[in-house]
Amino acid sequence: MFRAYKSPRHQSSNTPFPDSFIKFDKLTYLKLSPPTLYNKSLKPGRLFTMPVRFELAGSQIIGRRNSQEDAFLITYLSEKSDAGADAVLIVADGMGGHAAGHLASNLAVQTFNRHVTAHYAEGDIPALLHEGIAHANKVIGDTAKEMSALQGMGCTLVSVVLSGSHLYYVSVGDSHIYLLRNHQLKKANADHSYGGFLDRMAALGQPVEPEPGSSRNMLLSALTGEDIFEIDCPGEPLKLLPGDKVILATDGLDTLAEDQIAALGNEASTANSLVDGLLKAAENAKAKHQDNTTVLAINVLETAEPVKSEPPPSIQTEAVALPAPPAAEEIPEVAAPEPRRARPVLVTAGIAAVLGLIAVLLFKYAQDLFPPEAVPPDPVSMDNPAAGERQAPGIAQEIDRPQAGSDRDTDPSAAEPSKSSATVPLAEPEVFRDSLGGGGQGPEMVWIPEGSFPMGSTKTAAAADESPRHQVAVKRFAMSRHEVTRAEYAPFARATGRSLGNRSARTDDRTPVVLVTWNDAVAYTRWLAQATGHGYRLPTEAEWEYAATAGTQTPYWWGYQIEEGKAHCYGCGSDLTAQQPVPVGSFKANPFGLHDTAGNVLEWVQDCYHPSYTGAPSDGSAWETPKCSMRVARGGAYSTPAKSLRSTKRFRLNAGGRYDDVGLRVVREP
Repeated sequence: MFRAYKSPRHQSSNTPFPDSFIKFDKLTYLKLSPPTLYNKSLKPGRLFTMPVRFELAGSQIIGRRNSQEDAFLITYLSEKSDAGADAVLIVADGMGGHAAGHLASNLAVQTFNRHVTAHYAEGDIPALLHEGIAHANKVIGDTAKEMSALQGMGCTLVSVVLSGSHLYYVSVGDSHIYLLRNHQLKKANADHSYGGFLDRMAALGQPVEPEPGSSRNMLLSALTGEDIFEIDCPGEPLKLLPGDKVILATDGLDTLAEDQIAALGNEASTANSLVDGLLKAAENAKAKHQDNTTVLAINVLETAEPVKSEPPPSIQTEAVALPAPPAAEEIPEVAAPEPRRARPVLVTAGIAAVLGLIAVLLFKYAQDLFPPEAVPPDPVSMDNPAAGERQAPGIAQEIDRPQAGSDRDTDPSAAEPSKSSATVPLAEPEVFRDSLGGGGQGPEMVWIPEGSFPMGSTKTAAAADESPRHQVAVKRFAMSRHEVTRAEYAPFARATGRSLGNRSARTDDRTPVVLVTWNDAVAYTRWLAQATGHGYRLPTEAEWEYAATAGTQTPYWWGYQIEEGKAHCYGCGSDLTAQQPVPVGSFKANPFGLHDTAGNVLEWVQDCYHPSYTGAPSDGSAWETPKCSMRVARGGAYSTPAKSLRSTKRFRLNAGGRYDDVGLRVVREP
């Protein structure tokens, strides 16, 4: 979604702005004020509700564009991933053109998702949604500052949280949240376009004369790294009833009139059929400038009705997992990318006054959220594979970021006090594969020699979760030469009824499998152990770092700086698209014979996430705690910045989450 977005600066007329324009929870579209029953035994803010069941689905089309700039993600918020589980659904629509729009939407989705999943149990959902927006906005701004080519990037974002039978939402921009109830379609969220503003003023009895030359499509609020002009996040949830359908969609769905959307919604019997019907109708309309269009659907069912969960590929994906075919194939009549609707923001003195007030409030909010004394000098992330986020007390870090100040980043001498005893092989190691009991072979494996190494980084605020640095002894083990591929995962998926995820025109069997939860990864290793008769499992975090460093003492196994042609990541300098993983083995192996320990996709490890290595085992074993819901992933990904590929970099992820840039690598015991 390309838009020329700028923050409003001044105004040329005395346009009235009633309180309802500032107080974002007063909507003119749908009054979300159902009766609310609180249970004092629950955590603050959590509603006591009778449970309902949900069907969830999502998909997208590229339209008449030559790239996909929308992103979406659906994540279950409990250990169970079925139709009765709480969930968060997120849709972002990028702007800034091609790579910038694509990156902005994915950064926003990943950052927002990781904050919500990390803090959902704390109970205050509206506050959580506001915080998620603040985090995503900050990450986009920080990333844009690092690269001049990304200046002006941003996105809109809508998200809903399903908690019991209640729906909470947050919205910034002009994407849609529709409620279909009793065959009537109503828009739940505010429209932050200029046209939406004019409509709201008219509905409030204070019509505003449109300014000459101003388009109704001009965007008034978005995530750009600057102050967000307007956020729609009601404090009270919507009570969902059996028979309701909820639709989240980017503005590409504006091709269809609301009566068409309602008719298709009433005809659809499942969430999948609703999504497919809407996207097919948008395509069949053959609009000359059809935008990227993403649709997510929620079908609310009675608890007594048996529900088959939607398969993971239908509910766990986003733009990166669904790359667009080349423009020559998809839109042959277009010689060059057609500019999307330019939406300069309305510039008026009244808006400037409102913006000034909001800026002050947001500044004070940001001071509370990110106290200067608590923020490390360089952005850090523990949790999300995308771009930078600073850590504030009590706030989980959302996104990956270069960790300036780490000894392995800048100072070759810093590694000297600790020594690695591993012998780095000079020749290509011998590769072996175990036979599967039912036919076929397991992943390609190489033996990793025993040894000891200094794990982590020296004490520095920029790498707080990588310290204290400590010596670890590791026994001999075998590790898969590559990240587990779709072909290697397929027999397990068929045997257990799991999915391989969405397959795109650019995906082949040598591509790493993604959209697997930590639990899926563990189940795969157990299946592999049973099928081969050998002890397969996930690597411990210590084993992974030992194997990735391969006896080196530098930030990356090849040296101190990112070098072109060494790895697949955002900003790694390769000609490969930063929209999806590439086939394994596309880059040179490290000295232990392992490919893609840096980049391509993140890899689950066995360990629970801990905020530091204080108390960590020194024998190479996994560090686990009872009922641990947050696990560690390692290695960086195609979607993350170059410095996220450091061998010591850690990512904090929800064990039940499915991410389109997270896969796995396996270990076999001798």
